Formats: sequence, structure tokens, C-alpha cells
Amino acid sequence: MVLSKTRTFLAYLTGLWKIYFIRRFKYLWKKYNILRSSPRRCLEYRILPYIYAHREYQNILFVGVAGCTVHYEDYLSHKKNLWTIDLDPEKAVSGMKGRHFVDSIENIDKYFWDGQLDAVIMNGVYGWGLDDETALDNSLKKIFRALRPGGLLVFGWDKTPKHDPIGLDDRPHFSDYKDFDIFGRSRIELDNKHHHIYSFHKKPE
Repeated sequence: MVLSKTRTFLAYLTGLWKIYFIRRFKYLWKKYNILRSSPRRCLEYRILPYIYAHREYQNILFVGVAGCTVHYEDYLSHKKNLWTIDLDPEKAVSGMKGRHFVDSIENIDKYFWDGQLDAVIMNGVYGWGLDDETALDNSLKKIFRALRPGGLLVFGWDKTPKHDPIGLDDRPHFSDYKDFDIFGRSRIELDNKHHHIYSFHKKPE
């Protein structure tokens, strides 16, 4: 047990160094600067290194892509399978090469069988295009089916009137899931202008 925890911790530190190196040097020429975005900084310097370090997360789907996500393929190259999905065809260039779907997350069942995925990272999608409550509920239920027992959902969203159209905290959309702690917390709330929140959910085993 101690050896396993030590190995995971060392892998986490390796992942943290790697994402920092890629961001600061390999992608230094990119117009997007992570230092201007605390939600992106939290995702890349806390959450992704956690996923990087844990071997049980091998089949991973990213929901929503942009220029600021293109390096995730390099970063998680040691994982077995990485996929991306985004409804906007113009963003396909930022998706995983050969593993990107131009479609809504509502149609995830067209591409993945039940229990295929170890982790789904869905950040900045709800409230930024996926605004309908029925569509969100359908998406979360289909993600639930695509996750294996014990699979992880990382859900990032902005708790502001403009980007939280249904009042997410007052709705039971995650009732099928169990809260899951990362670094002792099942939810990270950031003090930025959009009040960004990351919540962590696990499919019961």
C-alpha cells in the first residue's frame, strides 16, 4: 500500500512537471496564456496531473476542445486511448488526431459502448452552448452509461446567471453518481469572475 501510494505520488509530480514544461516552453508561442485563467490553471496543474498519475484512467474522453487543449494529446500520451468530442466542426483541428467526433455529447452512445470509458472531462460546456436542462440530463445519463463502474466524471462550469441557466446546484442531475474526492475535496470553487466550479463524480462500483 505504501509503495503504491509513493509510486502514484511520484507519478503525480512527474505529471505536474510535464504539463508545466509543455505549457511554458513547447507552447510558449501560443496566443493563449494559461496564467490569465485560474480555471485552466487549476485543471492543468491540479486535476490533469492527478489523472496522469493514476493508472486506472486509461480510456479518456474530453468534451469540448479549443486551442488551449491541443497539447493534452502530448501530455497524456502514455494513456491507452484519448478521444475528444465537440459540436463545432471548426474546432475539430484542436481535437485528438483520428479520435475526434464532431457531435453533441448527447450522442455519446453512438461512439462508446456501456462501460468503455475510465474518465470523462467535461469543462466549459454546460452554460456555453449546452444550456437546455433536458439536453444536460440526457448527456449526463449517457456519460454515466459509457463510464465503467468506478469511472470518473470531472465537470467544470460557471456559477453565474449567464452561464448557469438552470441553477445547477438546485437540480438532481448527478443523483446517479457518487461524489468523489480529489485531494480531499469533491468540489473546487474558484474565486474568478465566472465563479468556476469543478466537481468530481464517480460511477458506483
